[in-house]
This record gives sequence, structure tokens and C-alpha cells, in this order.
Amino acid sequence: MFVVIFSATTDDLDPEYSSLAKELRSLALDEYGCLEFKSFNENSQELAVSYCPDLASIKA
Repeated sequence: MFVVIFSATTDDLDPEYSSLAKELRSLALDEYGCLEFKSFNENSQELAVSYCPDLASIKA
């Protein structure tokens, strides 16, 4: 299993950002083999962690 960590600085979590993040999460889980996806926000920092079974899933 592989873990992919994504970090970002966000000024404002507006509805457009939240909608896109939800869509990307769904794609990762439903289309690209992601086993689990978690994201955390604190102040203006976001951290997303996804668990993938193999490198091919990450590359997809």
C-alpha cells in the first residue's frame, strides 16, 4: 500500500472549492483505485491523505 500526502494553503474555502474537492475525492475513490481518502483543515492549511494499493493507482 502507498500513501499520498497533499498539502495546500487555502485563503477561503468557498463553495466552488468545496464542490471541486468533493468531485476529485469521488473520482479518486470510484475511478482510480484509491482505497481511502481523508482531508483535514486547520486555519488556512489543508492536508489530504489518500491510500492507494499500488503505483498504477497513484499515476492514474
